[in-house]
Amino acid sequence: LLLALLPVTLGSPGDRDPAYRRCVRRCIPPRGHPGASDEGLVRRECEYGCMHSVTDHRLAEGLPMLQYNGRWPFRRALGMENPASTVLAVANAVPHAWHGWKNRAGFAPPEHYMSPWLLLYPLVSIQAWAFSAWFHAFESPRTAALDYASALLLLAYASWLVLRRLLGPLPAERHRLVALAFAICAGLTLLQCARLLAGLVPHHEHMAVCAVLALLHGGAWLAWCGREWLRTTRPQARARAHVMRCLRLQAAFGLAATLEIFDFAPWQRLVDAHALWHACTVPIAHLWYRFWLEDAGLAVQASKVGGGIEVQALP
Repeated sequence: LLLALLPVTLGSPGDRDPAYRRCVRRCIPPRGHPGASDEGLVRRECEYGCMHSVTDHRLAEGLPMLQYNGRWPFRRALGMENPASTVLAVANAVPHAWHGWKNRAGFAPPEHYMSPWLLLYPLVSIQAWAFSAWFHAFESPRTAALDYASALLLLAYASWLVLRRLLGPLPAERHRLVALAFAICAGLTLLQCARLLAGLVPHHEHMAVCAVLALLHGGAWLAWCGREWLRTTRPQARARAHVMRCLRLQAAFGLAATLEIFDFAPWQRLVDAHALWHACTVPIAHLWYRFWLEDAGLAVQASKVGGGIEVQALP
């Protein structure tokens, strides 16, 4: 699912359209021309105008809409390149900001061993959606690189969260080992982000890293659900309902992500499958915090019943 945060950078059919290429070639002034002072800006404006001009002609002739430079021909609004996805990316940051501020004592109580890690989760999520909104609003190689790096950071941290939850509470002598493992993982992730921002990571390498993390994240949650289901008995209805809630949320994430697979041309050149995916993840994010809220209550309750191993907020 989190791979869908990443912008598409592969070539598109529209890039090879002769009409589009001719239009761009005629639009861009020659080197040394007064109008070519900012070549990058001039090229983007020419590509935007030609993209819509060619699309108008194709639709008038009954031909399908094409993608150009990895994106559909979206209409700008208020200076935003992709207004629908921009607004919805901002909307996705709202549940993280709200729960991170209002409900942090509920989903990350001090006595829960996951507390320090859960407190960071809203901040990591907000930065990812903020850079996603920036990229959709002002598309450029720089904003695309920031979107890649922030999405990778969120994916890596989400994977760390589920692995730490899977390990469960640990005795005091294991605290330094957990801290060391986190430092190593964080260092490798930040190094990869720095390489992304410097343009040193090929596209296939980045996608391979993200695919491994995505599989790790999903597999770890399924392993946690299976373990929790087997260790509970039927009279423990609340615990089993909690596991089912996690499975339903994972299924909802997966169904929402299918919008990224079954893409379609944007309605009125504004709303495409990616924007609808952003719309679906807003309520899912809210429900995910409700899961963490209940999870914290069950974990703290279990720690008190089982001897208090989770009473202190451990690494």
